[in-house]
Amino acid sequence: MNILRSLEQKRSKFAYDLLKKVIELRDKDNLERLNGLFKIICEKNDVSLTKKEFDILRTDKKGEIKNILDKNFQKMLEEKLSSYISRSPTMILVNGLGNTVTFYLSKIGEQPENIPKIISKFKIACQNGKVDEYKKRILDVLKPDKSAYLIIYTAINNWLKDIGMLKNADNVVDWFKKDETSSLDVMHATKETIELLKWMKRFADAMLEAGELE
Repeated sequence: MNILRSLEQKRSKFAYDLLKKVIELRDKDNLERLNGLFKIICEKNDVSLTKKEFDILRTDKKGEIKNILDKNFQKMLEEKLSSYISRSPTMILVNGLGNTVTFYLSKIGEQPENIPKIISKFKIACQNGKVDEYKKRILDVLKPDKSAYLIIYTAINNWLKDIGMLKNADNVVDWFKKDETSSLDVMHATKETIELLKWMKRFADAMLEAGELE
């Protein structure tokens, strides 16, 4: 019982800490919000843009600097995240964990593991002006709906890693493909993911801007 209680406490803390990072973005300026979001979805403290790089990212082809990652973005991100968290447990029960995380990836449009590399290439490209390809890919990922899916996907991966489920795999999708992953392992991972999402929903309901289910 103590072990179960300890695991439940760990789940709740994991969920709370994640949602706390999201709401802390509210009080940031646009560049700080961008870099804070990068830390959440890239899981690396050294993935960030300078002000000059941020201005290049948000400058359109006409040379006009657009307002991105503003308060409206934050509101939309929270609404999307709240909605997606709320419906995720049901999606997993109906479609299975593997199909659900694959659906998340299809919505994101980029392999999450590649995002830090894309940002790094963009930073290098800022020095020679050939930024269009990387700028487009970063801006696409930074749409509120895609960022929300990224946060949930990253949370699931990190939680399953933390409890030792994803042995010899970088992410849950690769783990599903391994021959040594048994149906019992999948059942355990599914249960753990749903229990985590229940805690995320509790905190999302209390902390985030409410969004309508889509």
